[in-house]
Amino acid sequence: MPPISGKMNALQQDWLVKVSKDDFESIAKDIQNFVKKKENQAFACKCLLTCSKLAFNEKCSSPDALFTVTKACCDAIVLDTTDQQKLINALYHITKYLLVENLLEEAMLISGNVIKVWKTKANGWSSSEENTVMAFLHSFSKHLMNINITQDLDTLVSLKNKASALNLWSHVLTLCLSLNRKPLADMLVILVNLAIKFHNLEKEKTSAFLLACLQSLLTLSENISAEKIKLDELVLSRILQVYRRIVINYMSIENGSKLRESVLSVLDKLKKVFVCGAEQVSYIQFCEKIVQFVNRSMLDLSLDAKLLKDCQTMMNKWSNESKLSYDSSYFMNGILLKLGSSWTKREPKLPGALFSPLIKLVLKSHMFLDGNRMEICSEKCAMNCDESTILQSKCLPLNWLMIFYNQNPDKNETSIKFWTSIYKDLETLLAETQDFILKLSEANCPRLSKLFQYALPYFLNGISGFARSAQYQSAYTLTVSMLQNFVKLPSIFLEENFTGKLFVKALSLINCCCYNLGQYATPLSIISAWALILPSQRKTLFRLWTNFKLDVFRSKEKKLEASVWHVLTFNASSIKKLWNAPDLSPECAGSLLIEEMKAYCKHNLPYCEPFFAVFEACRKLKLSPHQEAIILCLLVRALAHDVSSIKKLAPILDKVKEIETQLCGLKKKSETKEKLKINILLGCLIVARSCCLILKIRSQNEGELNSQCMVVEQPKSDEPGTEVNPNDSCAVTPSLSFMKIDSHQQLFDLLDEGVKYLSTAASTKVLESISFDSCLYFDSLVDAAHIYKIYGYEISEYTTWELGFKVCSILKQNEGTIISMANILGLRSTVSAKWLAHTETLVQALDENETALKYQYFLACIRNNFLKQEYDTVNDLFQRVDTKELKKAHKLLYAEYYILLSKCFFNPDISPINCAVEAYICLAAHVKKKDWSNFTESCKLNSLLFEATLNIGDNFLDLMLPRETRSCLKAQLRLAQKLALPLRLAQVLVQLTWVDIMCCNKNDARLKIQTLEEILLLPMRVSNLVPVKTGSRRTKLIKVEQPDFLKHENCQCFVCASSLCQHVILETIRLQAAFTNLNPEFRNYCMDFLKCAQNMLSKICRNRKEEWMQLSEIKLFIQYIDYLTLVKSFKEATKISEKISVFVSSFPDAHPCNKILKQDMFEQIVSLNRAETEQLKTV
Repeated sequence: MPPISGKMNALQQDWLVKVSKDDFESIAKDIQNFVKKKENQAFACKCLLTCSKLAFNEKCSSPDALFTVTKACCDAIVLDTTDQQKLINALYHITKYLLVENLLEEAMLISGNVIKVWKTKANGWSSSEENTVMAFLHSFSKHLMNINITQDLDTLVSLKNKASALNLWSHVLTLCLSLNRKPLADMLVILVNLAIKFHNLEKEKTSAFLLACLQSLLTLSENISAEKIKLDELVLSRILQVYRRIVINYMSIENGSKLRESVLSVLDKLKKVFVCGAEQVSYIQFCEKIVQFVNRSMLDLSLDAKLLKDCQTMMNKWSNESKLSYDSSYFMNGILLKLGSSWTKREPKLPGALFSPLIKLVLKSHMFLDGNRMEICSEKCAMNCDESTILQSKCLPLNWLMIFYNQNPDKNETSIKFWTSIYKDLETLLAETQDFILKLSEANCPRLSKLFQYALPYFLNGISGFARSAQYQSAYTLTVSMLQNFVKLPSIFLEENFTGKLFVKALSLINCCCYNLGQYATPLSIISAWALILPSQRKTLFRLWTNFKLDVFRSKEKKLEASVWHVLTFNASSIKKLWNAPDLSPECAGSLLIEEMKAYCKHNLPYCEPFFAVFEACRKLKLSPHQEAIILCLLVRALAHDVSSIKKLAPILDKVKEIETQLCGLKKKSETKEKLKINILLGCLIVARSCCLILKIRSQNEGELNSQCMVVEQPKSDEPGTEVNPNDSCAVTPSLSFMKIDSHQQLFDLLDEGVKYLSTAASTKVLESISFDSCLYFDSLVDAAHIYKIYGYEISEYTTWELGFKVCSILKQNEGTIISMANILGLRSTVSAKWLAHTETLVQALDENETALKYQYFLACIRNNFLKQEYDTVNDLFQRVDTKELKKAHKLLYAEYYILLSKCFFNPDISPINCAVEAYICLAAHVKKKDWSNFTESCKLNSLLFEATLNIGDNFLDLMLPRETRSCLKAQLRLAQKLALPLRLAQVLVQLTWVDIMCCNKNDARLKIQTLEEILLLPMRVSNLVPVKTGSRRTKLIKVEQPDFLKHENCQCFVCASSLCQHVILETIRLQAAFTNLNPEFRNYCMDFLKCAQNMLSKICRNRKEEWMQLSEIKLFIQYIDYLTLVKSFKEATKISEKISVFVSSFPDAHPCNKILKQDMFEQIVSLNRAETEQLKTV
């Protein structure tokens, strides 16, 4: 320090007195007067040391005055100052004191003098001097960073020159560029933290400062790189920490695109710095920061195209470099994996340009890792890795497959193009992964087999990603390649419990691809090979193969090439090949065939070939009678909808009879429980044979229909009723031998026999022990009930259905069957009522999701109350139905509801015709959507169609609309003939005949009546009547014979057991009476036919009196009145009319007879009065 003059000594003494009195302001003024004079520098230094001492001891009462003195002293210091270290220490204590007193800006300005002193050093710095300066800056900066932003916010905001503070630290950063030691790294960290702390105060200034930090960092990096200075690990980590802080906070900076671009350039240049050194771990940490930067960049929706392009360029550049070292590969792939996982979960999705270079990076660094350790995926390394690493390893490329597996690419054109390019890279990745797995297998090491098992699920999930994105060809190629290659692996790699399920999944994936690509024949050899390797999975593989064939059968390809059929259909040789016949018992083979047949039946397979293939296989494999019986039942039931298969049914029927004979033989030698099982099979076989008989009848029917069955005749122009369109008229020729009711008696006898077997076999314990037999049992019950219903044949015994219900309730798995039975058996109220009572508690326990079952039960209740004539209850039930919910739940139940509603004549708010039409429209739409249906569904659908159509016809007839009646019935006439349903045909013909009589079309009416007589086997026919000419002598009339069934007692023949059949016969006799009454030459026979009808009504009403019987009785009386009026027997007619009036008045108001019949009665009485009046006038 330079010497002090005498004058200055005197002045110093004066200052010391002022200091003791805290008079710093006057001292400051004195010092300012000497600042410009060079000789005063020594005094200024001395004064500064004195102020430092006061500050260090915190004895200064005026911090502001202390700052003024210190500032004046600093300004007086010139460039050639020699004792800088003492001055720096003095400034440090003063600055620290000012910070304690919250004089932030003053402290910053004073510390700036340190830089000034530092820069004026002409001869360089010693190591100790440099450390002193850096210690001061470091300590001062740390102290500054400890300021609480929240508490001192007002102080910070009050800073008048924030820009000067930032500029100060910019100078510090520039000064630090010449250093490469630890204090430099610390300073960098503090500088960036300080800038970020001021960020909320000065966003734009802070942004500029951060950019300056980046540029300085870049310059520093280049200097280090050029000089090849080795940085210690701590320095590197601190520099990376600076970088991290910049990256994390740059997102909130406005207009930060320039900053982001600078970051990219810094990243690439810093990479060179680290690569040139040997600090691989630090380099990987740096790489992690890069990934964080890119990852966070993707969150910025304002991300510009240039930055994306730069990112892509950088990634491509890295992926094209030479292979990374062990450690760098480890971290790089782990980072990329995390990055990929986060990208796949983000919206919006990562732009596709970055995927390809990332995948290439993954491919370059194939490896296995477990989170902490990693082994590079090379043959040498993989073979030498320790056991713990192998057992807990994960395949990173396969994890990438999982990432892409979770992708859901958009369907737009741009996205599809992008994913197409991405999947090419993924396909390469999968292929390389497969090669690696095969290399592992060459070592035949147990530890590596564990690794293989761990990697396999990821591999399959990756392939599944292709299929999910409709890349079926790639998925198919990869999966087939995998299965063909992996089947060659040593057995140690193929642990059944684990690997088997995965390969089943792989085969399922093949099924999916084959179905979408139309490739059907390839997987057979693959499945065969794997079936031999994984015997425990054979049954699963068999189901898979069956499902594969089902996909083929259900495809749009109606006609498949013969070579494809050869592959798809089973025969004895293919089963031996597929299931390794030497260790496959016939019983096991039979169970597999049953599984296949059940799958075909469940999916309503529309082809015959697979069924017959199974049939042929079971014939050659010598299965047990039990298994053959089950397969035959399923086979016949499945073929029942396909008339084209009738030519192939002959050998099946022969086989059925043969198996029945064998089962009957076995039953004699069996125990009681086994006998019950055999009875179930016999019952099911006989019901199945009934279905075969129906097919046979229908095939004969088809032949006759094509030649002579249907003839449409047009009325002659001179006949009455020409107001009806001639093209609407329908008539049928009498040649209907296959449609006679007795031709079906064999069918119902056979069906009754099957039901009888089922009733004796319905032991609960038996059905619980054999689930497949119980399924057959229920299916047979349903088939029998539907056949009864569509043919109009009613249930004669309750025992079978009661036992069936008990079995259902105990097994707790056939609620639908129970309720469906109650609905079907509504033909007889006594049976239906018991079923409904049984099902009431069951329905109450149904879930809300089972709406269809609840409504099925509901409709069964409505139908049952109709039969019991409890119309108030019926009306209440109708009002509780939500039609929208019902239509959504089940279309057929919705149609059935409207069919029942169309009979609701007792409610004036309901239009029966509209309800019937609504049901018909719903059913017709359902038929159009179905190209085919199984037998049970066909029976139900056609039965409802007939019911809806006949209701419409009845309503049109009541409304005197013949044209509309004929129009709606024509389609059902043809359907009844095609399905060989004599009673349904008779029902339609009855309505059409009433139309002809209404329109006075005598010839058409005559033809239809003759057809009815032939179908129903009536003994007296209109064709045998002898006409009586007017004015001639009375000819001896032919006696009208009674129907034969009227002589039956306790008979269960078709006519006696069918209320519908009796109704049609009665209507036909009434038609005969109406026809003779319409023709004067036959009118004398009318009374005989009317009496015959009355006798028939009297007999059938003895046991029960249903609604239609009451209706027919009244209509018959009206016919009496009509006939007596025409023959002018007015007194007798009047007596009958009075009798009917009393009879009708006894009906309740809600009775459906009231509305229509009272109107008919009124018209008849008016007509009768008019005839009597005219007769009196004539007299």
